[in-house]
Amino acid sequence: MPVEVIQGRRVFKDDQFYTSWIRRGGDSMIMRVEMIEAQSTPEIEFIVQTREEPGDAVSDVTATHVTGSGTTTLTISSEGVETGIYKATATAGSKAEVRVKVSAVQVGGNASDNGVVRILPFVFFDNAK
Repeated sequence: MPVEVIQGRRVFKDDQFYTSWIRRGGDSMIMRVEMIEAQSTPEIEFIVQTREEPGDAVSDVTATHVTGSGTTTLTISSEGVETGIYKATATAGSKAEVRVKVSAVQVGGNASDNGVVRILPFVFFDNAK
C-alpha cells in the first residue's frame, strides 16, 4: 500500500495544501510530523481528513492524543518531531481513505515566518478491545 509522505516542504504564512488520498490500513493511525527547519516562529497545523469513497463527504478525524500538547490538533512550531494518535471509537475513526490538510496558522506572526516540514509514513492499526 503506498503511503504518501512529504519529504520536506517549506510552508509560509497563509499556505494551505493537501496530501493525496490514500487507502487506510486500519481504523486507527499514528501520524508523525517533523519540522526540519524553522524561520522565526511558524505554526503549522496538520488535520487528518477521511472519506468513504471518491466524491463522498469529507470529515476531519480528531486526535485522541498529541505529544507535548493538551489539544486534539497536531500543530508544530519549532524544530523537532510531534506525534498524533488517532484512535477509533464506536462513533469515529478513519473511513476507507485518508489525507492530511496542512495549514500555516499565524497568530500575530510575520509574513517571513516559515518552516520546512516533513510528514513521516503513517502507522495504521485496528483498535482492539
